[in-house]
Amino acid sequence: MPDLHDSKKHVLLNQAVDQFNAGAYFSCHETLENFWISEKGATRDLYKGILQIAVALFHKNRGNLRGAVRLLDSGAKLLEPFLPVFAGLDLGRLHDEALALCEVLESESRPELLEHPRIHFLKSRGETGPLLFSAPPSSSPQRPRRYVGQRGVVGEFIKPSPE
Repeated sequence: MPDLHDSKKHVLLNQAVDQFNAGAYFSCHETLENFWISEKGATRDLYKGILQIAVALFHKNRGNLRGAVRLLDSGAKLLEPFLPVFAGLDLGRLHDEALALCEVLESESRPELLEHPRIHFLKSRGETGPLLFSAPPSSSPQRPRRYVGQRGVVGEFIKPSPE
């Protein structure tokens, strides 16, 4: 696990989140690529997942919906071991929003009606204490998935388990 208390990493992670949330997806990719390349542990997939979602949104904005769908799906899957919260980031929400957009793009409905995913902090950026690290037990209930209806209304549902 990386030392996210390292001040340089903390600043760069905040920078990447700001870039992502501002829609500067290519810049976010560049910032996170440094984490991803240098990381040797399991957290490498965390950076790669966020990076892939950023690149997916970059592709979507350029009209490459097929590439966007592929990267949204693979980026969300890479985040799953870190759900729901890791390092103070609400990855569960990012994961769900990425998959919701993926479903809209696959259905060829109106993706402009769904806002782009954002990265949310669950702790103040100024806090210096230990960051939140947790992952749900494998037996935890399924998380609701977001969907967009015909009129752009966002709702939630839980897919039934196959029996």
